[in-house]
Amino acid sequence: MLAWIRRIIVSLGIGGASYLIMLAFMILSVVYDKELEPVITFAFETGRRVVDVLDSWVAGNYWGQVAVNHLRERVNMTHVILSIPAIIIAVIFIGIPLNRVLGGTKSALQRMAIALISIPATVVLAVALFTFNALVPETYASLLRFADWIWQGSLEALNNSGDTIPGARKLANLARQGFSGHHYVIMALCSSLAAFVVNAFFSFGKHSKEHSPRTRIEVAESYKAVLPSNEDLIPPSPSTHRSMRVFLLTGSLLLGYSAATSTRAFANWWIVRSSDETCLVVDIEPTDNEKGITKIGKESYPTAEEAEADVKRLCKIEAKLKRNP
Repeated sequence: MLAWIRRIIVSLGIGGASYLIMLAFMILSVVYDKELEPVITFAFETGRRVVDVLDSWVAGNYWGQVAVNHLRERVNMTHVILSIPAIIIAVIFIGIPLNRVLGGTKSALQRMAIALISIPATVVLAVALFTFNALVPETYASLLRFADWIWQGSLEALNNSGDTIPGARKLANLARQGFSGHHYVIMALCSSLAAFVVNAFFSFGKHSKEHSPRTRIEVAESYKAVLPSNEDLIPPSPSTHRSMRVFLLTGSLLLGYSAATSTRAFANWWIVRSSDETCLVVDIEPTDNEKGITKIGKESYPTAEEAEADVKRLCKIEAKLKRNP
């Protein structure tokens, strides 16, 4: 029981720390927008290259193309790429010390291996998660609402700290208008889940090593009791590591299948106008409770390109009417 609590604490520590670092990245990108513009551009180009590589891998496969198109149209890959450094920092500077303090790992090499495996596991899990919503659309929609609730709560906390932190309210307002941070939340959740699974995998492997020698001796003694002494019988021991590899491979195939079966039916986009008359294209449906945000244009748009084309027309017409009342 204590071992499971330790794994949960480590995974939550990594997820919480990575999300806080992502928020710090967001604040820095708002305050130093010109200085960090090359970083944002690099993240955008990297995300596009990742999608292009995935597209080349599934060329000729219908469902693979559907999944890649869903990533291209629905997921903000710039935020996904920007979240990876935050996850790396959290895994190294939070995950490794927590594993050492709470126990459960024998050596620094094992803790480093857990950290190194957790990072790509987070990315694989996130990419699969972003493309599987066609199988369980209601569950995925609930996840998006939860992520958006966390994001809005974070901005509200930042806004409430305006009395103690200079410029906090302005930062919160800018983030509401220019960011859709639920992908940061989902990446943080994926980092927690991946850290928990990897920690559990290493723990099971250690447990198997500690008990397998004793099991072999007991089995050999039981065979010696019924067989001639000159028979050198050593029964084969169960390969726990191989079983775990098969289990993980099966899970990866299932995630890949769910990614391949996603469709565009659930990819919707909306056009909103903020209080400063800025028109934006967002991938979360705005509600009437959001102050200073007005939904314009069609009820929804199936692709981001269609919404972006319409937003130029709508905002141009409104600007013209204001100039010529």
